[in-house]
Amino acid sequence: MPARNGITENKKREAKKLASLFLNLHLKMKSLLSVDVNFCHLLNKLFSLSVVAAKQS
Repeated sequence: MPARNGITENKKREAKKLASLFLNLHLKMKSLLSVDVNFCHLLNKLFSLSVVAAKQS
C-alpha cells in the first residue's frame, strides 16, 4: 500500500504544478491582452487626433 500512496502523492504534486503553471500562463495572457487592448485604444486616439488635425489644416 505505501507504494501506491506514494504514486498518488506524486500525481497530486504534478497536478498542483500543472495547475499553477496554467494559472500563471493564464494571468500572463490576460495581462498581455489588456496591454494589447490599451495599445489599440492609444492607436485609435492617435488616429482620431490626426484626422481632426488633417481636417483643421
